[in-house]
Amino acid sequence: MSEKLYKIGIIDDEDSSREILANLISFIPGYEIAFSLGDPFQALDHIDKFKIDILFLDIEMRGFGGLEIAKRIEDKNIPIIVCSAYEKYGAQSFKYNVVYYIIKKASGFEVSAGLDKAKRMIEGNSPKQDFLQPNDLVFLKVIGDPGRVSIFPIQITYIEQKLKVSHIHLDSGEIHRIPKPLYQTMELLDRPYLHKIHRSFLVNHLKIKQVFNHQCILDNGDRIPIGDEFQKSFFEFLKINMLDG
Repeated sequence: MSEKLYKIGIIDDEDSSREILANLISFIPGYEIAFSLGDPFQALDHIDKFKIDILFLDIEMRGFGGLEIAKRIEDKNIPIIVCSAYEKYGAQSFKYNVVYYIIKKASGFEVSAGLDKAKRMIEGNSPKQDFLQPNDLVFLKVIGDPGRVSIFPIQITYIEQKLKVSHIHLDSGEIHRIPKPLYQTMELLDRPYLHKIHRSFLVNHLKIKQVFNHQCILDNGDRIPIGDEFQKSFFEFLKINMLDG
């Protein structure tokens, strides 16, 4: 029996970006491009017509943004791989079945990693509820250690980016530094309780004690700033869990 071919849709109003993605995908077995679309206003019709399995989606497009498309197809449970020139949309996009976030220009490694995550979501091998288990464990390459360090993501309080290094703060007070910018760390530690609330900060909402307009206070007393561009999406998420509405 031949291996299933997963059908891919590409939506991006830049011709060169679509061509780069199509070329990279062509080298990865198991996938075929069902459509490559430059007009976002035709997106919903094409998604319904071609019955795609996975969607590559730009965010900033003329007239009809990628986040609006992602929101409208959320109930279809199509895994989305965002390919954007901007890092700032990461926190918002991960609400809408986004499994991977690529900063343009896309590389073959990132496209392959994104497709692997999307495939695992389709096949049901990475249910989000498993990430809440205390035995959810990852091994990370950290600065100053020749091997890989084991980390339980649930024990992360927050992550701060300094230059291009992510500083991972744990419940224990330990700090691990990994040589990656924050958006790449978000992809490595893609957990539903980790939220980007500032250009330089990712916070574990399970560790938040108090929230104010421009900062949150964690259980350990640390104060984490909330950036203006992240306020709306973060407070929309928190509103779901507010007893007073």
